[in-house]
Amino acid sequence: MFSQSSTPQPVLKATGNQIYCDGTKQKIATGFTITASSDGETGQPAIYIQISEGYAKDEDKLELQGNHPDIEANFENQYGKLTLKRKDGNDMLYSEIEAALLDIAFYSLNTVSVKKSFSITIGEADYLPSLDHYYLYVPFPTGTSKSWTQSKAEAETLDYYGRKGYLVTLRSAAEAKIAADQAPGQGWIGASDASQEGKWEWVTGPEDKIHFWNGNYVDGNGPCDNLNGDCKAVNNEYNNWANSEPNQWSSSTGLNEDYAHVYGNGTWNDYGNNNSSVVGYIVEFGRDSDDPLTITTFTTFDFPEIIDGSIIEDLSCDTGTVNLSAESNSVTGDPDNEVKIEWYNASTLGNLIAVTKSGENFSPTIDKTTDYYIQAVKYDSSGSRCDPGDVKRKIVTATIYPKPTLADPADLIFEQFDNTIFNLNSFKDEISTNQSNELFKFFDSNGNEIIEPELSSYSLKDLSISNTEEINVVVTDKASENITGCNEATTLTLKVGTCKIPTDLQYSFLELCETDNSLLGDNQDGIETFQSVQYFENIKDSLIAKNPLFAIAGSLITFHDSASAANDPSTAIDITTNYTTNNNDGFSQPSDGDNRWTQEIWLRVENSNIANCVDTKLVGNFYVNRKPQLKVNSYREELCNNNGYNLKKVEGEFIEYADNFNDTLEFTYYDSNLDEIVNNENYKSSGTASNPEKIYIDINTSYDCNLSTLIEFDLVVSDNSIPENFHENWVTDNIASLTKLESTNNPTGQTQTAAETFDSSVFT
Repeated sequence: MFSQSSTPQPVLKATGNQIYCDGTKQKIATGFTITASSDGETGQPAIYIQISEGYAKDEDKLELQGNHPDIEANFENQYGKLTLKRKDGNDMLYSEIEAALLDIAFYSLNTVSVKKSFSITIGEADYLPSLDHYYLYVPFPTGTSKSWTQSKAEAETLDYYGRKGYLVTLRSAAEAKIAADQAPGQGWIGASDASQEGKWEWVTGPEDKIHFWNGNYVDGNGPCDNLNGDCKAVNNEYNNWANSEPNQWSSSTGLNEDYAHVYGNGTWNDYGNNNSSVVGYIVEFGRDSDDPLTITTFTTFDFPEIIDGSIIEDLSCDTGTVNLSAESNSVTGDPDNEVKIEWYNASTLGNLIAVTKSGENFSPTIDKTTDYYIQAVKYDSSGSRCDPGDVKRKIVTATIYPKPTLADPADLIFEQFDNTIFNLNSFKDEISTNQSNELFKFFDSNGNEIIEPELSSYSLKDLSISNTEEINVVVTDKASENITGCNEATTLTLKVGTCKIPTDLQYSFLELCETDNSLLGDNQDGIETFQSVQYFENIKDSLIAKNPLFAIAGSLITFHDSASAANDPSTAIDITTNYTTNNNDGFSQPSDGDNRWTQEIWLRVENSNIANCVDTKLVGNFYVNRKPQLKVNSYREELCNNNGYNLKKVEGEFIEYADNFNDTLEFTYYDSNLDEIVNNENYKSSGTASNPEKIYIDINTSYDCNLSTLIEFDLVVSDNSIPENFHENWVTDNIASLTKLESTNNPTGQTQTAAETFDSSVFT
């Protein structure tokens, strides 16, 4: 029976984890020693080198190179194992083993695309480095057969350098490969559903029972019988059942197929406990509690590869530099096994653009999305490149997102008149011609994002401070929504104002009377100063009340004294002081029917922040009303009696009536005591030649312009008036002389009627 528990254990150590150069014969170790055990042995019957992981049957090979004339090398293709022995049958000396081992080379008849592990051991069992387990196919003696239960019991008696054996549990592809695929024939393995039909478990290993499969197929051809599960692996456990197996095939004969075995091709099947087709079993040596055995060492060959998940792609906006990289499986600290990254512009052939070390950036500057193709290539310390052959390159994409093309801020000035509400969404077309494929964010002048519903009905913040607000707009292509730096920003300017003076703004005027009533034609005619400060303020208040936009920042309200002056804001009237008329374009002389001077007042409104926002309007007049002008300063009227005098009949002697003075005048008369003369059409004066009476006259126009002045109007009454009752007394005294009869009595109608002669001496 197989037992090596007492066999000495020399110490084997190999170095040389390398990157394989495809298509070459490469030594599997760069260093190797074998040290005798405590027994002091000097050699071993054989040394076994096996491709224990990643073996490709019929493709992968091991060979002994160099000059070793006494050594026989035998490679077994079934197992991927090279056995070295002395040709004379004696033990190989340790020095011979060390020398030969360094000349063992691996090569493959095909492209290598999986990692290879090479176990080096003095024992016959196959070794799996990844688990540190050993596997041995034990054949039955020729012409004999053993049941599954017998094989299980026998395996558990075996010992391999102190490790206890058990029927193999194949829980990974790597285990199945070395233990089953490389087995020479059918052999029992440690799986059974004897405890419950269809519940397949690994029942022989140190793990106790591992449930790995549910269900059996019906007679090998039908569907799953669903007695236990639906013919699927449990918990993703590994399985390698042959097609339509397990199937409980012998149940019709009363025999349950409750035990698993491997075919010669490595797949699994279920048999009853006894079956003569099975010619051996596979035993496994290895538990978690086992110490490593020194009789085995191993090296590895890796093929140049890009490490999964290591590719770093990059992106930029418009033209930019991108940083692309990938990591390879370079052997750290070994310049002869460095795996570099080659960058190409095509998936096959193409141009080599760059070569980088593992993790090093490749940083091209590009202006469009570009695909690069990379492959891992072995380089040695001299810089020599190992041709990787026809390998599939991996793609690395550098993505370029287009930045939006936005209008110049100078073209994004939006002005509204008499409307303070803006729909910012409506400006997208003018901001970008590709707006349907872009995302917009608007920010106010305080940096706050503007969102709906305000976005559709945005009002400027404080019109009293400014009628203009700059809105920052960030535009991003939808494809690069979450990409930092792929947006563009611009500024749009919102302006509001009003430039139309309301048609119903009330006309207003000021008037006063001239203070200088010099003779007509004097240079001072109509030049007067008005108390105008409040007048202008009232018009401004009325204007703003009708449209508050006239009060916003940028609005300029000015007053001018002619239509032509209103076109030039520099000619504005200073409304903080009282206004004095002047002989300009807006000043007019008195005309027929309007006995006053007229000064036009024009209103000009302008918003300096909005182009061509100007309006003017005549909103009022300043009137200077004329006072009457005296023709004389004194007048004397002598009365022959004091029977009453009509003062009004001399008014025309006082006032200068010019052609353009058609005002209606009112005269008020005052006596020398300054009492108003009420009966001015029959005034009896007390004045005498020696002491004439002074009459005062107050002249007033219809514009309420008074001329209060003292005119030396002297009324003089003479002493030649007829005595009172003179007429009556004279007639009484002379009636006889004044009366006579007619001298003829001809009939009435004759021409002599009443023709008589009187004595005229009575009149003297």
